[in-house]
Amino acid sequence: MRAINKIVIHCSASRTSATADDIISYHLTPKANRKTGAKAPYIKGVQGGLGWNTGGYHYVIESNGNVVNTYPPDVVTNGVKGHNKNSLHICLIGGRAGVSDFSANQFEALEDLLYSLTESLGSVVVLGHRDLSPDLDVDGIVEPHEWLKLCPAFDVAQWLRKIKFRA
Repeated sequence: MRAINKIVIHCSASRTSATADDIISYHLTPKANRKTGAKAPYIKGVQGGLGWNTGGYHYVIESNGNVVNTYPPDVVTNGVKGHNKNSLHICLIGGRAGVSDFSANQFEALEDLLYSLTESLGSVVVLGHRDLSPDLDVDGIVEPHEWLKLCPAFDVAQWLRKIKFRA
């Protein structure tokens, strides 16, 4: 088992009707034609995906709260460039255009999953994808103007305080 010291929360930046299979397929489907430069729209299982060897997330939480385990914890996924070796990645379906449109079922499932994971992993830091953006002004805080992405479309630290989560 690899050493895991971070759990990173993500959003799919998709419609809430998407499924875990849709997200996995998007990550693994080959990119659009590079020779012609054609940017064909993503068609599940056909073209326009990212063309990765592994997906981005270990767990995907669908809108109904269903948790899909997509990779075992010992597999390194493509969650956040430069932060994958020691991280576990969880994705909530939704968050399109940086808007938190997640269901109560998703947040309940996320909370349950975090408690389960931290029980088995021990002490870890739980944060949002955007919290791993560089601190450009070196003030010790990654502020909104420094975010490289809006993901996961909500303030993870604030949510953890609200639910009184302790890792």
